[in-house]
This record gives sequence, structure tokens and C-alpha cells, in this order.
Amino acid sequence: EKGSKAGEMLGAPLPAFCFILFLRIWQQQHSRLNVKGIQGPQGFPGLPGTQGPMGIPGVRGEEGIMGPAGPSGECGDMGIKGL
Repeated sequence: EKGSKAGEMLGAPLPAFCFILFLRIWQQQHSRLNVKGIQGPQGFPGLPGTQGPMGIPGVRGEEGIMGPAGPSGECGDMGIKGL
């Protein structure tokens, strides 16, 4: 009697445990399908930037004016002749 009661106590939880395990696995698989949200709409592609205006070309410097020619030097005095 003791053996059969022990067997019943051990035997009863096993099918229940298997059923709970099966339910858990079944729920997980189904919840995995349900968890996935719908993908949102795709964002608009960014507009291409317009090209900026062209820079003003640098002004070329003017050529300098040549200065006037200097005065020509005068002739030096003649040295005194040695005696």
C-alpha cells in the first residue's frame, strides 16, 4: 500500500509537468510570432543639397608704375697732379 501510494504521488505530477512544459513551449512559439511588430513606413530619402554659388574669382593686382630714373651723377673734379 505504501508503495502504491508513493507510486501514485510520483506518477501524478509527471503528466501534469509534461503538459505544463508543452504549454510553455507552445506559448513561447506563439508569442514569438505575435511579438514581432509591424514594420513602420520607410522614411523619406534626404533631399540632395543644392550646390552653393561659385565664389568670386580673386582680383589680379595691378602692375606697379616704374619710378622715375635717378639723376645722372656729375663728373668728379680732376685731381691735383703730383709735383
